[in-house]
Amino acid sequence: MRHGLWASWLLLGLSWALAQRIIPLNYPGSETERAFLSGNGQVVVTTYNRGGVHYPIVWRSETGWQFLRADGGLTHDYREALSGGAMNISFDGSVVVGTGQQGPFRWRLGRGLEYLPLPPGARLVGMLDVAADGQVVAGQLFIPEGGRARSAIVRWHTDGQIELIPELRGTNLTALSADGRAIVGDDTERFYFGQPFRWIEGRGVEYLPGFSGGTALAVSADGRVVAGEGTAASLSRQGAWRWVEGEGLEWLFPAGISVSAVTVMSWDGTILGGFYFPPGAYSSLFRWREGVGVEDLNEVYGWLLRGRWQSLHDISSDGRYWLGSGGGYGLFLLDTVPEVSSVWVLVGGLGLFGGWRWGGRRRQGQG
Repeated sequence: MRHGLWASWLLLGLSWALAQRIIPLNYPGSETERAFLSGNGQVVVTTYNRGGVHYPIVWRSETGWQFLRADGGLTHDYREALSGGAMNISFDGSVVVGTGQQGPFRWRLGRGLEYLPLPPGARLVGMLDVAADGQVVAGQLFIPEGGRARSAIVRWHTDGQIELIPELRGTNLTALSADGRAIVGDDTERFYFGQPFRWIEGRGVEYLPGFSGGTALAVSADGRVVAGEGTAASLSRQGAWRWVEGEGLEWLFPAGISVSAVTVMSWDGTILGGFYFPPGAYSSLFRWREGVGVEDLNEVYGWLLRGRWQSLHDISSDGRYWLGSGGGYGLFLLDTVPEVSSVWVLVGGLGLFGGWRWGGRRRQGQG
């Protein structure tokens, strides 16, 4: 009996170790700016700084790090590379958006560089985001208006046409949904402490209820789920929250934790990630799962890390891959889901163990 228990625990431990793993990305730079993960979890893009000149750079498991070329190719030589900064990436990693020498751009693998047109006198001031298929890009601009520069949110479509969204004048963009039809952010022009909003194509802008201030920082693929940070209208709660259309607002942490925020979300809105400050401790990172609640990533995955997980950059569309930095690895990917091979190791091992136990009992019975 004792040997059987030890064998079971050994097989379970082996399967668990094989299932969840850290993938070091061996980033070549000394500093890592904000990095982005493709929806399929296979491509990473960030901005490489060499002597004060910035270059978008992508990672793939089969090729490692490569720079973008203006003709749509990839190169290991920065002297052949497109200069600028990366701001996001499409689902399959074939489209990168960012800013270059002539303003905002969309780069397509195998097709090349396209600079996105701006209204007269406008300039990009916020982030850029891109839909899953790379066809729609959203950005925040400053546009001259009445002797002053006023914030505006625009979308560029596949034909390069720019769409100025009238309802979103004076607001700030934080995220575009994967389907390209929903935008979230905050309004600090009309609300002193900011107000989270959601805009959906064909429906207009909606200010989310229940806040005295805050911002929306993440949105599901269809725009139905929104998350971010803020303060309740009653002032009784603050920090990370999740709002679901038709269900309402949920605060993720108890009242004793006042500083927290959701920064990333799976496409179905059931997995969230972000940062928080535990009472009397340094900041840490968390994962929230529907039906499970909050988990501290440094506690759950501490056994895989060689130091403290410091920054959470992005997650894949299904919430399987997490892009982070720190942990003794620099920039890394965490794979949180068992591989098929790992499951078969467990099943096969338990099958062999079961056969061994059954055979032993049979021999005892024959004896």
